[in-house]
Amino acid sequence: MRGRYWESPETTSINRLPMLNIEHLATISLDGTWRFQLLDHPEAECDRRWYDEQVPGLWTIRDGVSKYNDAPIYTNTNMPFGTMPPRVPDKNPTGVYERNFTLPKDWEKRRVVLHVGGFESVVTVSINGRDVGMGKDSHLASEFDITNFAKVGENIIRLTVVKWSDATFIEDQDQWWHGGLPRSVKIFATEKVFIERLYATPGLKKDGKTGTLRIRASINSIDGESFIGWTLRAHVADTKAKKVSKTFQSAIRADWLHKTPEQKAVSDAVFQGSYWENGAPAHLKPILAQMDPPHPGYAEWEIELPNIHPWSAEDPALYSVTYELVDPTGRVAELTTQKVGFRDVRIVGKDLLVNGKRVIIYGINRHDFNKNTGRVLTRDDMRRDLLELKRWNFNAVRTSHYPNDPAFLDLCDELGFYVVGEANIESHAFQDSICNDQKYLVAFVDRVARMVERDIHHPSVIFWSLGNESGAGFNHYAAAAFVRTLRSHSPTPLRRRYSHSMDQRPRTF
Repeated sequence: MRGRYWESPETTSINRLPMLNIEHLATISLDGTWRFQLLDHPEAECDRRWYDEQVPGLWTIRDGVSKYNDAPIYTNTNMPFGTMPPRVPDKNPTGVYERNFTLPKDWEKRRVVLHVGGFESVVTVSINGRDVGMGKDSHLASEFDITNFAKVGENIIRLTVVKWSDATFIEDQDQWWHGGLPRSVKIFATEKVFIERLYATPGLKKDGKTGTLRIRASINSIDGESFIGWTLRAHVADTKAKKVSKTFQSAIRADWLHKTPEQKAVSDAVFQGSYWENGAPAHLKPILAQMDPPHPGYAEWEIELPNIHPWSAEDPALYSVTYELVDPTGRVAELTTQKVGFRDVRIVGKDLLVNGKRVIIYGINRHDFNKNTGRVLTRDDMRRDLLELKRWNFNAVRTSHYPNDPAFLDLCDELGFYVVGEANIESHAFQDSICNDQKYLVAFVDRVARMVERDIHHPSVIFWSLGNESGAGFNHYAAAAFVRTLRSHSPTPLRRRYSHSMDQRPRTF
C-alpha cells in the first residue's frame, strides 16, 4: 500500500465494505498459526526469518510476557510518544502476518469477502502479492471484497499491522497499548447478489404487549448481476417457544419510480432544500417515502407483533429473526439470523424509562483485558465476567472506551444487561483541539456511524456514546447528527434530514 496512509487522518479506509452485522453460513476461519515478522517501521522490508504467531493474538504479549522488543505500554492522560498529530515516530513497530489458505472449488463463481475483526491500530491487506485495501479503527471489523484477488485453490494472505498512526491520537484511552490482531479473521462467501446493509430496529408500543419491528436492507451485486425480481423475507420466532410469530417479505426496489406531477412538485421542493430535520409536512411524508429510495436494491418495512414478551435486563426475552434473500426462481440465495428484543427506552425529564418504568442503573466500566493475553478474550471469558457481575447485582456495562466484540453484546442480550455502546474515540492528550480539527471529521463520524450500524439491533444497547474524554466539538456534532438521522428517520437522501442541532427533546432509542 503506497503513501504514508498511517499519517493521513482523512483516510479512514481504502476499499473497505460497508459495516454489516450478520453471520454467513459459508465461512472459513483463518484463526490459528500465522507466519510473523516484527519490523521497525512500516516501510521496512521483510527478510527470510519468520516466526509463528497465533491469531487472534498480540505481539506485545503472549502467555503474560512479551516475546519481542515491544512490550505493552500503559498511559493515562499522555500519549506514549511526543509528536504532534497526525505525525508519529519514525520507529513504529509494524507486524507482518502471513499465511496460506485454500479457496474451495464451489466458491469459484461466488463473491468472497475477508473479515478482519480487530487490529491495532491500522491494517493493510494483500492477497497473492496484490494490495486489496486498508482500514483504521482498532475495535470494529473491517471487511474487504477479495473476489478478484483470490483464486480457487492455494492463496497467500498478508496482513500488515502498523502500531502507531494518526488514529492513535483518537485511541488515546487510559489503557495498555498493544499491537497485533486481537479478534478473529475469516473469509466468507455469498452469491453475486447479496445483503450489503441490514438495520433491524425493534420497539414496543404503549400497551407493553405489541412489538414493532422496522427492517431496512440494502441489496447489492457484483459483475453487473441484476436483482430485479429478488425478494427479502423474514421470519420472527420466540427463541424459547420456537413458534413463528410472523412471516413477511418485501420485493427489492430495483427501479426508480416514474414521478407523478404531485411527486415532481415534492421532489423540486426537496431539491431546493425546503425541508430540514425531517421537516416536511405530514401529508407529504408518504410521498417522500415512496418516491426516492437511497439507491436501487432497497427494501424497508415495519410490522407489528401482538402479545410479545418485552425485553429488559431483569427479563431478557429474545426473539429470532431469520432473513432469506430469495432469487426470482424462489431459491434462497442467502440465509442469516439475528436475535432481537422488543423494548422501549426513553428519557423523559430526568427519568430513564425502560418499557415505561423508571430504572436505576448499577453499572460498571469495562475494558478488554486479560493478564496473559492482553486484549484477546474468548466468548467464555466474557460470559464468566458477566455472570460475576450478575452475582454482584450489576445490571449495566459501559464499553469503555470502544465497541466490544459482537459476541459480548450477544451475551448482554441473552443474560440481561443494559449497555452504553461507546465509540472508539478518545483524544485525551489533545481533547480541546482534535474534536474541532476538520482533518479528523471523517474519522469521528465514521467510527460512531459504523458502531451504530453494527449494533443497532441489540436490545441491550440503550445509549450511544460519542467517545470518552475527547472534548465537545464540531466533529461530535456531525457524528451525533448522523446517528439521529440513521436511527430516527426514513432512509430518504441525507440532504432532507441533516440535523444541525443537539436538542434536548424526549427521545427514544
